[in-house]
Amino acid sequence: MLGLARRIAGCALQATRRPEQMRQALPAVAPCQLEARRGYRHWWRVLPEDFELNTESMPKDVKTLMASNPDSLGFIDSYWYWRIRAESTIMDPENLPKKSYKQLCRDMGLTIV
Repeated sequence: MLGLARRIAGCALQATRRPEQMRQALPAVAPCQLEARRGYRHWWRVLPEDFELNTESMPKDVKTLMASNPDSLGFIDSYWYWRIRAESTIMDPENLPKKSYKQLCRDMGLTIV
């Protein structure tokens, strides 16, 4: 009895559907490709070192660089000026507590608001 009901319902369903609707109901890709997922990241994480310039680009005369006006420097010289200034500020523990937040921000190359 149950088999007869299935056949009748199946025939009625097939009669109402058109072939175009049947094509749209099927997936466009193979079933094996639906299971293809990467369980890992296929790219590496970005590190802060990825945005640094090479040490070969560092100017030879650091004293002249640090004595110059930071507003008039080019891209590479400005990069090295602010990097050296920030690292020297952090590496000087005696003068670090004496500086205000505004001076620390300026030495670290951050914008002061």
